[in-house]
Amino acid sequence: MWARGFRNPWRFSLQPGTGALFIADVGEDSWEELNLGVEGGHFGWPFVEGPEPPGQAGYVYPIFSYPHDPERVNSITGGDHAKPGDLAPEYEGNYFFGDWGTGDLFRMELDGANRPVLTELWGRELVSPVDIQFGPDGALYYVAFVRGELRRIAGPEPEAGDQLPAHTTRLRPSLFAR
Repeated sequence: MWARGFRNPWRFSLQPGTGALFIADVGEDSWEELNLGVEGGHFGWPFVEGPEPPGQAGYVYPIFSYPHDPERVNSITGGDHAKPGDLAPEYEGNYFFGDWGTGDLFRMELDGANRPVLTELWGRELVSPVDIQFGPDGALYYVAFVRGELRRIAGPEPEAGDQLPAHTTRLRPSLFAR
């Protein structure tokens, strides 16, 4: 067993260059988590969820967590790290992840120790995102589970005549932060 104490690790990704393992873990009643994988780590489930209770010895706490919205269903979906050539240069190294229930897309800027420096809502109204990744064209895509579609979120504008992947739907740019 490499690590334990996860409730429902929905997606994970390896950070380019470092191989750091980012794990999105769906919470139960209170919190959604983003964990940085640690070999042999105990991530606390069912004794610890998100930051609660604080200070419990022997557990690895998430690098980021957010509380459930009482008006909506929350379910964190792991994402991908922007590499050189993805989106715009200012996003290089940022981690993009979503929430299946709310349809929100987040951008996380990380420090050298992979701790969040900034986490912001970057987009809204995604349709049931279950997998978020950068494509070879540098654009950010997600799988819209309920509709069975691959959707292009944002990225360099396609050149005239370029083919987008099959079943790709382009979203309105107004949905995203600039």
